[in-house]
Amino acid sequence: MANLASTLSDLVDDLEVNMGGTSGALYCIFLSSLSQQLWESETFPDALNGALNHLLKYTRARLGDRTCLDCLIPFVETLQKTGDMKKALGEAEKGVENTKKLEAKLGRSSYLDESATRGIPDPGAYGLLMLLVGMVGAK
Repeated sequence: MANLASTLSDLVDDLEVNMGGTSGALYCIFLSSLSQQLWESETFPDALNGALNHLLKYTRARLGDRTCLDCLIPFVETLQKTGDMKKALGEAEKGVENTKKLEAKLGRSSYLDESATRGIPDPGAYGLLMLLVGMVGAK
């Protein structure tokens, strides 16, 4: 887990400079915390859960708000309960798909008319899904 922690720390350094918007801030908070949690936690699911709880202290976003949390929460909860990475990625993917039907309550998408986002997955949720797939291995 040390290699992942170091890689995540390097990724956060890059994201802080090159990724704007609400998603960028949420990614940085989560990934910074995950990097630290990987050193402190006994298991990867515990590290993810600790990082998610840390992130939830800094955002009003919750499941159903059409944000990256619609991907992250199902992933973390499923992995914590089952220990099954493929199942967790599947739940994360379902969460991203569900954002196609949700009205954005927070973030950049909330400034758009709902008809402009209908049928399109939340970009932050989709981006986080791709990051998770890359981090834990392809499905």
